[in-house]
Amino acid sequence: MKACNLLLILIFGFTLVFPIPTHAETIHVPADHETIQVAINAAENGDSVLVAPGEYVENINFSGKLISVIGNPGNPSEVIINGNENGSVVLFTTGEGEEAVLNGFTITGGNGDVFERGDNFGGGILIFESSPIIKNSICQRNVMQDLGRSEGGGIAIVRGSAVIEHCIVRGNIAGDGGGIAVIWGSSARLLNVEILNNEARSGESSDGGGINITGEGSSVELTNCRVSGNFAGWGAGISFRYGASGVINNCEISNHDAYYGSAVFALQCLLEMSNVTISNNIVSDRLEDIGVLQLSDGALMMTNSIMLNPGEIEITGLYGNLGGQEIDIAYSSIEGGQGGFGDEFAEILWGNGCIDEDPLFADPENGVYNLTPDSPCIDTGNPNDDFDPDGTRADMGAYYFHQQDIQIEQDILDFGHLDCGLQDSLELRIQNVGIVPLSIISQTITQNEPAFLQGLGRGEVVIEPESVHSSWIIFIPTDLVPFEGILEIESDDPDEPVVQVILRGEAELTINSDVSDIPGRFAITEIYPNPFNTKTRVTYSLGYPSKVSAQIFDLSGRVIESLVNEIQPAGQHLITWNSRDAVSGVYLLRMESSDFSDVRKVVLVR
Repeated sequence: MKACNLLLILIFGFTLVFPIPTHAETIHVPADHETIQVAINAAENGDSVLVAPGEYVENINFSGKLISVIGNPGNPSEVIINGNENGSVVLFTTGEGEEAVLNGFTITGGNGDVFERGDNFGGGILIFESSPIIKNSICQRNVMQDLGRSEGGGIAIVRGSAVIEHCIVRGNIAGDGGGIAVIWGSSARLLNVEILNNEARSGESSDGGGINITGEGSSVELTNCRVSGNFAGWGAGISFRYGASGVINNCEISNHDAYYGSAVFALQCLLEMSNVTISNNIVSDRLEDIGVLQLSDGALMMTNSIMLNPGEIEITGLYGNLGGQEIDIAYSSIEGGQGGFGDEFAEILWGNGCIDEDPLFADPENGVYNLTPDSPCIDTGNPNDDFDPDGTRADMGAYYFHQQDIQIEQDILDFGHLDCGLQDSLELRIQNVGIVPLSIISQTITQNEPAFLQGLGRGEVVIEPESVHSSWIIFIPTDLVPFEGILEIESDDPDEPVVQVILRGEAELTINSDVSDIPGRFAITEIYPNPFNTKTRVTYSLGYPSKVSAQIFDLSGRVIESLVNEIQPAGQHLITWNSRDAVSGVYLLRMESSDFSDVRKVVLVR
């Protein structure tokens, strides 16, 4: 009995020290619970709340739960949480960590929660002293209650941190930080986020239409983001103040309008920018010498970037004075060069590789800032930086120009018109612009009519980096018809393993109608090709109108085919023998007119 009791005590003690693990559950809304909040209340750490498509008019609070609330990550517009102007739509305010995830929703209809000192924070999402992950979501059309004292129309991060990835933050309004606010020592990491058409509306001194980062220790890291079309008095795109910092990589900041620093405003802050495109920003109703990127008592390090804001000063200090700023720019295209800075007394390190040239954007009037093939910003970034994904030297700007390892100078080889029986050849240049050898696995011509042949340079070949290989294509027309084929080049280029080149040509028979050029007798002028594979053509001349017959015989004397049997006018003529089902061997062509006959040998090789 004592042994049994001892065993029970040991088992009980073991379960206290080593709890028996429970399996995470999936709770469905509305199948299991009618509302998202009730499902959250029922969830335990590690559970998932899966929400069906639809619109849910409610405000939700994660209440400290380390759970995933999931809508439709592939199409977040199908699952809507509408706060109905009843505070912040989503709350993370109880110390939630990165295991708390909001994934695949449209967040709208929020107007923020009144917080410390009466400030109004987080119209769509409020994160306070928490560190959740927000992804694959849309935060839109949230308007704060008090535009005079509000931060973060879309998202506010207060004394916390957040990872925000693959999201869209658009059309939100707050006093400051129309799209996103990162304040009071908070941090945010944004990856593949679009911040569009948000507004900071506290007055002419409003900060950060797109993003507002304020306070000692506050920081943001933006990677592959687009900040465009936002509005504020200061820093319509992004505003940094009072000891904040930012690292911005591969981002576009465009189409902003503000009184000060329309693209970026920074006061007492440290900024690092790499591969950033800042374009089409304007400073409206400005004082003299206010730039689209405005610094005061801080530092800027910029590399591999483009600034093109026509009619504007690119970089200035507060009220135009850059004195005291540390500005280090290298391998970047700045409109106006060093003349694009607003103060001649500033200490500016104009480093290696800087240019003042039109970057040749694809369609800047419509907001397309990709580089075109002739852009001077291609392969002109810092040569010591990581290569672009295509294996070439870094480009300038947010969007690198993708170059395949294999480049073909012509995508069409057009031989034009050529007399039947003659031949012509054209060179096709295959270039390897990559950094490793390129292997050409095969070169194959597909065509309906066998008029195109491969000459020198055909087949397998290895092309060294930054080298060119020549492959020759031969055109031999055999009939009076247009010819077209496709040369298919297969290589080990991972981006474009198969390249096609169109082959074109057309046969003609040059006949001079002048009487003096009419032949004086019957003559077979050419049989070509001979030997042949499928077709051969016969050209002949008549000195005067005559009945002509042409027949093909095998060596036993059997007629294989009659090619012509009619009266023809004087001049030059062409007939073609399509061997069809004939087998390989030697055949005889017999031609006769009223006063002439001739027999020629033709050889068919299958």
